[in-house]
Amino acid sequence: MYKFLTKNGQLLAFGVGLAIVVLFYMFAFGGMEDFMAVAESERPLSEEGNIFLFGIQAAVFLTIAALVVWIAFGLFHTATDPKGAIKGIVGLVVLAIVGFVLYSSADPTAGGEVMRETMTEFDVDNDTSKFITAAITTSIVLLGLAVLAFVLTSILRIFR
Repeated sequence: MYKFLTKNGQLLAFGVGLAIVVLFYMFAFGGMEDFMAVAESERPLSEEGNIFLFGIQAAVFLTIAALVVWIAFGLFHTATDPKGAIKGIVGLVVLAIVGFVLYSSADPTAGGEVMRETMTEFDVDNDTSKFITAAITTSIVLLGLAVLAFVLTSILRIFR
């Protein structure tokens, strides 16, 4: 199976994606008359008006399938080559530690009155606000590290 996917995996993925796109267009264009017959305010709620449902369901299914396969292959490679997986495991642990430290140090009341009004309007509690702040800060830190690594690698390549 591994050799088959190594050799034909991209072609298979492209073919499945193409088949889903063709099916989506068939459903969308096939239901266009019914879609147009339904009042615009009723379209999201009616069976006839929901010609995009297949596309949405297919996208959700493919996302979940990709996540499951990604986790399965990650666990498979970790089990078959634990020594080689140490770097990835260390990276995940460091990422978890950075996220936890940023979550613990996040101030949910930062941002002033406007932020508090927005949090009240969207029913966001302090823990969720801390999680959002930590996630954004972690993303910015990782982006900064990636840019720094890119610049340093480019400079080192000049001197080689």
